[in-house]
Amino acid sequence: MKLINEKLEIIINSLGAEPQSIKNVIDGFDYLWNGDPKFWPRHAPILFPCIGNSNDGSYFLKGEKYTITQHGFARDFSFEKQYVSNEHICLQQRDNKKTYQMFPFHYLLQVDYHLIANRLITRYTVTNETDRDMPFSIGSHPAFNIPLKQEGQFEDYFIRTYPKVGQLRIFEAVLKPKPFRTGRVVPFRKDHNGTIQLSHDLFKNGLLIFENPGIDKIELYSPKTEHAVVLSIKEFPYFTLWTTENSFSPFLCIEPFAGLPDVLGYTVDWYQKEANYTLTKGEKVKFTYEMTFY
Repeated sequence: MKLINEKLEIIINSLGAEPQSIKNVIDGFDYLWNGDPKFWPRHAPILFPCIGNSNDGSYFLKGEKYTITQHGFARDFSFEKQYVSNEHICLQQRDNKKTYQMFPFHYLLQVDYHLIANRLITRYTVTNETDRDMPFSIGSHPAFNIPLKQEGQFEDYFIRTYPKVGQLRIFEAVLKPKPFRTGRVVPFRKDHNGTIQLSHDLFKNGLLIFENPGIDKIELYSPKTEHAVVLSIKEFPYFTLWTTENSFSPFLCIEPFAGLPDVLGYTVDWYQKEANYTLTKGEKVKFTYEMTFY
């Protein structure tokens, strides 16, 4: 499936409703990571109904134990087309026998992609179609090529947050046995008034999950290029920066999170898990973020 206008050409795969490519039509380069399995085989997966790893690959619902994969399973099943035009695609996924074994709820997950000039608006709508409360998390995991248009090097690029904050804070994380939170929130000491210079060394201990409420926008830019990417994430209370650890991968993920990974060694029922959302029978909720490409 393709979204296209005079500025951008975007390819969407029905498997996982995942964007595969976001090309600058005028300058002929791709903003989105190409999925080279040597580094990371995905592009921009949807994270649902959980984010990150679960302790022992499992979780509890009122005492019942369930097994689930990292970042959930929405990315691994196909979405049905509901509407397709040159500038708007609407897809949806419902539960099936396999998802129900991992997540015992009937749900409807709808994804809208809307292309307007140089902006891609992404909206997730989650509906609980079960006759009991449904807890979940949801997030997005887009990876961007660095350098953009092959201009500059990884270390020439910066992340800038808006509005500026006096001190960014992150959830302390451990990398082994898998990426988990420790449960502590600590100051992030490697920024200057909300601006972070990228380096691969930043990610030697894994992903960086930022806690700061009130951050509306995140900009990826470099003085070496006129191109940039801006994410508007007001409806997502957390965001994460990640690239593969202990390597020199030519991409950076900027991930809006509505939910959090587990704390290492601390298993909690999903009805009580920090940052989870819970929908009552028939209730729905929408999460929207926007990417602007320069």
